Amino acid sequence: MSVLFFQQILTNERYTQALVYKIRDFYFTERLYLLQCLKVILNNWQNEEHPYKLLENCRQLTESALPTWETNSVLMTSGQAYIWAMQNLKEQCETLEMLMIYMKDFSVTVDKVVNIMELFKASKHGFGKRQSYKHILDDNLDVIVQRIGKVDKVMQLFGSEPSHGPLLLLWSAVRMSFSSTDGLQLTRKMGNKSRQLDVYQYILNLLGSEPFSHETSFVSAVAHYLVYQMLAIVLSTFDEGTIAYDREVQVLHKVLCHVMKKPYVAEQFWTLGLETGLGSVLQEALGKFPLDFASLVQFSTSLASAGQDSAQRVFDLWQKLTMYTEYLDQNSPSDLVCIRDNTMWKLIRNKIPYPSKDFKIDAGTFGQEIGLGGRHGDSPIIQWDVTYNGFELLLCEIETLLDQVSLGSGMVATVAVVKVTLIAKFIEALSNSIPQCIRKLAPITESMYQLISRFARLGTPPLDLIAGSVSCLACMAKREPFEVWHKMKQTGFFPYLTENVDNLVEVLSGNVGLSSGSYGAILAGLETAQGFYPVTSSFLNLFTIFIEPFHTKGRQSELMAPMLFILREIFPVFQKWRFYQPRDLEVIGKSCLNIFMKVLNINNTGKTSANKGPKLREVCIYCLLFTEAGRALLEIIATGSDNVEMALAQQGSIADQGTGAELIDLIQLSFSILNRLLTLKSPDLPVSPVENALSSQPVGRQTRHIVATIAQYIYHKHNPKLPALACKLLQRLAMGSRMSILACLGGDAEAIRDMYLTRLHAVTEDLPLKVVILEFLSVCVEAQPGLIEIFLNVYPQVTASTTTPGSTSSQGQKETYRCPPDLLCACMDFIKSLWVGLRETAMSVLRARKHFWPSVCAPVSRDLETPSSNSQVHLPHKIKTIASALRILSEEIYAVTSSKLDPNLKSALSNVGKSNRVQYWSGYVQRCLVMEAERKEADVDNISENYTLKLLIAWKNFTITVAKNEVEDLKITDGVKEMIIVDLLEGIQALVEGNYTKLNIKLAQIASAQLFTIMKTWTGCLSNRGRIMTILNAAINQTLSSSASLLPPVQLGLLGALTTILQYQREVTAVALGSEVVSVILPTVCDLLLQSTRELPPPKDLASQSQTSSDLHSADVRLKMQVLAVCLLEEVILQCSSRDLWLPVLQENLIFSSLLASLELFIQGKQGVHYVHAAFLLLLTIAKDEKGADSLAMSGFTQHICLAALMLYDDKDLIPVPQTRCLELSRITFQETAILEAEKTCDLIYELSHFLRQWRLHLGEVMIKLQTSMLYMSQTFIAFLMRPRYLQHVLDQNSGTNKGQVKRLSPKQPRLQQQSSTEDLERPSQHLVHIQHRMLVILGRSLSALRQFTPDVCEILYEQCMDYTEYEPFLAIGFTPPSTDQDSPPSFGTLMSCVRDVCVGILNKLEPRGSTSPHRSGSDSNIVGQIIPKGVIQYIMENALYIIISQSTRYIRDPSLPVSDKQLLKRELGTEMNHFLMELQRYLKHTAAPSSPSSARQPSPRPGLSGATTLVGRSLSQTAFLNNPETEFFEFVREFVTSVLK
Repeated sequence: MSVLFFQQILTNERYTQALVYKIRDFYFTERLYLLQCLKVILNNWQNEEHPYKLLENCRQLTESALPTWETNSVLMTSGQAYIWAMQNLKEQCETLEMLMIYMKDFSVTVDKVVNIMELFKASKHGFGKRQSYKHILDDNLDVIVQRIGKVDKVMQLFGSEPSHGPLLLLWSAVRMSFSSTDGLQLTRKMGNKSRQLDVYQYILNLLGSEPFSHETSFVSAVAHYLVYQMLAIVLSTFDEGTIAYDREVQVLHKVLCHVMKKPYVAEQFWTLGLETGLGSVLQEALGKFPLDFASLVQFSTSLASAGQDSAQRVFDLWQKLTMYTEYLDQNSPSDLVCIRDNTMWKLIRNKIPYPSKDFKIDAGTFGQEIGLGGRHGDSPIIQWDVTYNGFELLLCEIETLLDQVSLGSGMVATVAVVKVTLIAKFIEALSNSIPQCIRKLAPITESMYQLISRFARLGTPPLDLIAGSVSCLACMAKREPFEVWHKMKQTGFFPYLTENVDNLVEVLSGNVGLSSGSYGAILAGLETAQGFYPVTSSFLNLFTIFIEPFHTKGRQSELMAPMLFILREIFPVFQKWRFYQPRDLEVIGKSCLNIFMKVLNINNTGKTSANKGPKLREVCIYCLLFTEAGRALLEIIATGSDNVEMALAQQGSIADQGTGAELIDLIQLSFSILNRLLTLKSPDLPVSPVENALSSQPVGRQTRHIVATIAQYIYHKHNPKLPALACKLLQRLAMGSRMSILACLGGDAEAIRDMYLTRLHAVTEDLPLKVVILEFLSVCVEAQPGLIEIFLNVYPQVTASTTTPGSTSSQGQKETYRCPPDLLCACMDFIKSLWVGLRETAMSVLRARKHFWPSVCAPVSRDLETPSSNSQVHLPHKIKTIASALRILSEEIYAVTSSKLDPNLKSALSNVGKSNRVQYWSGYVQRCLVMEAERKEADVDNISENYTLKLLIAWKNFTITVAKNEVEDLKITDGVKEMIIVDLLEGIQALVEGNYTKLNIKLAQIASAQLFTIMKTWTGCLSNRGRIMTILNAAINQTLSSSASLLPPVQLGLLGALTTILQYQREVTAVALGSEVVSVILPTVCDLLLQSTRELPPPKDLASQSQTSSDLHSADVRLKMQVLAVCLLEEVILQCSSRDLWLPVLQENLIFSSLLASLELFIQGKQGVHYVHAAFLLLLTIAKDEKGADSLAMSGFTQHICLAALMLYDDKDLIPVPQTRCLELSRITFQETAILEAEKTCDLIYELSHFLRQWRLHLGEVMIKLQTSMLYMSQTFIAFLMRPRYLQHVLDQNSGTNKGQVKRLSPKQPRLQQQSSTEDLERPSQHLVHIQHRMLVILGRSLSALRQFTPDVCEILYEQCMDYTEYEPFLAIGFTPPSTDQDSPPSFGTLMSCVRDVCVGILNKLEPRGSTSPHRSGSDSNIVGQIIPKGVIQYIMENALYIIISQSTRYIRDPSLPVSDKQLLKRELGTEMNHFLMELQRYLKHTAAPSSPSSARQPSPRPGLSGATTLVGRSLSQTAFLNNPETEFFEFVREFVTSVLK
């Protein structure tokens, strides 16, 4: 309740009444706890004055009058008076318990006894029955009233209540011992009266009720001892038959068994022997065994449970029993002979009590009649004087029962079941106390498997018998777990799987083939119906024993079926079962939770299971987070502090046992498990329903959020561990979930805040709870800004939550009883979190305190004991305190410049520097690292809390901060800096030479990173860099030799530090490495690079989206290490004075081939760009040397790198650029940059086209887009090359020339004329010819690329089996020349125009002319000839014809193409080709004839289509192309026309 809210309540009369009641409840509770404190004091300190105070307190309590509304205002209603009466009765109970504890150690005079008797005998009290407020007592308070009678009426001398029975019985024994014969009548009367009061049943009920039933309660121990003493006196005075009849004897034996379980009772029992006291009862039971089977077995069970010594005595006793008692009529008259007065008998034949069994009584054994029995017509009882092993008889009893059940369930005798049940409990007690006897009892324990196997399958099996058998085997399982497991599996009792569990999804779906076994049938059919769960309790206890040994041997997967059964069929629903005994609910819940805790605490030190499915712990975590088991766990946690307090009130005692205490234990276990679950949950799993329930934001105020319920456990004061665990869970939630705890608390936030601060500020509060609260607040600083604000802003002027830690951590209180090391550690950690979280308001409050900075630096100024594996308990807390102090100093120095530091801080730092504390802590960190390196095992689940790790992280932050921000007050000289580096190196070397535990690797990783970072700044301070490099090289070598694989997190820092030193030498000192240093470092670098290359992650894994974050991080670290190793190798090469120092070493270690092969993979996989870049820089450095370049070439540089580099262009990200450029050129963009890019793009596509199949497979859609863009660009170029006038016009428009001419033209007509005209220009400009040349080059490259997209001509013409469908046709069946508008797709006409109109036309212009034609000037030929090479034209012509032939053949061979289309193709293409060949023949003849004016080329009319068929045969000479070797390809074209297109 906050101060503001409290003021509001006081001003509102409606809330005043509830407030008064709350204050009353608090007052009552405090009184009870004070009495409990007094009880503890009495138990540990003897004070003779105290009984007078107790008696006075008792008198005041008993004489207190019931308050009424007349005496205590109108608030005292009848309900409130009832609560007052309950409180008064509880205080009476506690006072009387203390009085009894006192009286056990102090002798009390007669006067004092009389006073006590008179006090409780008074008519106003009547031992609780005659209270002044008896009219308001009801059944709920009757339990407390009975407690007063049970405890107080021990002093009663007479009465008629059941509680008088024990006193009357004891007094009758006293009178029998000391009274005269005249008083025997009165003594007998008192004894009979006690029996009428059912004294033994009363005592039995007394010992079974609270607080006498508690195992660890001191009151319970005293009560049992008093009962034992009373019964010892009574049984020493009276015969058992005198004080009890048959039914009473059974109850008396139960009381005796209950008492003899106590170790102190059993010790005194064996000390006194079997002749007196309770020993006589055991002696009598021995004399009646096995006739009275139960008595001896029960007594033996109780004594065996008392301890090892008592159990050993029982075991020895049973090995040599000396009497066998039975009814006489169980013997055949022919087997006996009477030898004296019909009272002494002798066996004349061997007696076999159990037919077909080995147990027998030999002939010649004597027997004595000892009286008449109660059955067989009062048959005499005979006691045979024979020595035998009692365990053999027990085995016969078990085998007899097995014989009966083998005949059918109807043949099983109830008596036999009861006997074997008692035997099982007896063997269990012996095995628990003396485990070494298990092997001697092997025949009996082996028979337990048969009992379970046969009886568990019955329709109504005896639950106690099965539970006792399972419990007995549980004792054996502690020594032989695998044998018990194997044999229990054969019984079919345990649940089992009918199929393997392959993944966690099957667990969630429930389709795992789980069979419940015979136990499941018992649970579902009997136990849940009866509300009685002995088999379940035994099953859970037995299963708990298996967990640890099975994990050690790597066989934990065998436990999967029972574990799943518990998680699915028991734990989620056990709270809904009906219970005959309510306490069983907590017992079963605790058993399940203990199993979960054991499984969750399994470490990774055991053998690895061969099963590839999910592990036992993984299944447990998954089920508790994702199934109904998680809901059940949350329901237990959501019990709430109010219900816990109610349960404590109802248990009738504030002791540590009872229903309330059991509930607290159950909740505490649940908290521990949930905290563990959230810690162990894999980050790869999705958010679970449990996490959703905990982290979901509140939807309204109708129901309290579970987080608020958890936070309100801070109100619980009975057991401080409960609020501590709740606070731990809140800490975990604050760290791991993105939710606002403040929002979950709602309106209770300020009240809960005040309670946290109250308990934190209280001097008498439990210290571990304070520590947990501070740890929770430390986490909230970063993770819960809203919640920490209400803690920091308690009062407007000062932050209260910083006041408490600040005052606690002051110098005057450090490491005192008020602030022990663990609390001081928590305080410093909280202050550190304020600095890390930049909570400026709180920081300013603390900075303003005069003694704050001296208090922070005080731990740094003190020496600590040398760290060791068996250090004192508080050393870890002290080291963590140092770590927090260093972190605070680091944050302050980093955030504030050196000149602006607080004067108090500067003074404290100056003291630190003067006292050489920096050197001390450098050495101490080194010693801690060496100590951890020598440790063989570490807690892998709590590595983050390791004190060495925390100290190292803090030291890392401190050294890096002072390295980058010089603090003059610390006086860190160059020598100190070098010492820090050397100490760190020695620690790293010890770690890499020690055991490679997870903690050691983490420490080495942080230390190496720290070394790398400070080396960047302090390299110049090193006086002997060669020595440092040698140590670094040795450490790297050690990591390579001591581990089966690389340790990149460790080696990264070492490599970085070594590289930093080398770079410093090259850049600053400019001193080359000597041959000695190179010979040491270079082999190590080569070994590391080779191993790193082998362990590089595959590029496909880096690109895979299915990789987990941890896998990707590991792969990234390995890539970084490869980059660093490559850089280090390059640095070594750069500082070598001669190639002979490094080249042979690289060749010897096969560095070139390994590196090139790795590069090829990463280039092809398009991953690891930083690695590829660094590797190419290394290769460039190597290639600068001639022999190095030769070595690279011989190692396959071209084969590995060039082809892979070409494949890089086959990438989606590169496609839009060439496609865009092609489209730009197709839209008449003749800019120089665009043309240049088009050339390079065509080169790119040409190279890609050689990998057509791979391209089509991986990027088929992109390939088609690029091909199409290239076709349209080529068509555009052809159209412009056919129309030089229009091309000139476009160029003029782009360059801004000929503006006047453009203006004189009409808007549309000139352009249409230029677009349609194919006439050449008389005087083409040089710019036009240059552009034509560039366009022809691009066209040639495009045709070269397109040639790869069409079938090979020879193959498609001559290879009939060729799969031509692999190539899609890209030329349309059309023969019209292309236009600049690009209205039609590229067709055969496009390429025919290219070869005929463009190529032949340009070839004609390239030929020299003898004189100027009247129609054209020869100047254009000179310009064209100077710019456009003839080879370009021929190359374009041949490629275009090649594509035409291939595409036409592709169409002709396509059966799906209609015949009419094929005929059209042959006819039109033949005509076009004939025309082209005629033009070409004319050109060739012209070039062969002497030049003359008449030989100038004249334009010839284009032949009509009608003459196409005859033109092929008549117009061409068969030998026209044979005279010139350059025209052989055109001869092939002619043959194609005449043979294919005919």
